[in-house]
Amino acid sequence: MHNRTLGRGTDQAGGTGKSEAGEHRFWQSDDAMSDTRPVPRVLTELVRHRTWAKCLYALLGLPIGVAGFVVTAVTVAVSGGLLVTFIGLPLMAVTGLASSRIGSGLRTFANRLIGADVPAPQPLRANPGLCWGGSARG
Repeated sequence: MHNRTLGRGTDQAGGTGKSEAGEHRFWQSDDAMSDTRPVPRVLTELVRHRTWAKCLYALLGLPIGVAGFVVTAVTVAVSGGLLVTFIGLPLMAVTGLASSRIGSGLRTFANRLIGADVPAPQPLRANPGLCWGGSARG
């Protein structure tokens, strides 16, 4: 009959099951320790939150990106064709603003879903040049 317990009581040697520091010792057979193998990393990656977040980003990002490209391409083509009228130039400006907003939304989507750190682009500043009343040397 074995008198070994898990931490409390007495073990075979007649001890109390506590170490000298007062911590409980847990008994395990040597066979159990030799049979354990670490789980391969391939299997542990399948259950991580980050893996599933990246899969969700890939699945949702593709149709969103295709839709953003189609909207941008169509509006650039239409506004390019209408540049000879008064509608073309404002439509081209709206296309640029809409594309910027789409890109901002996709950047926020990536930052929140997969924890990416994609910074916002620097704001555009007008550089004085020949057309804007400045000099060519800047």
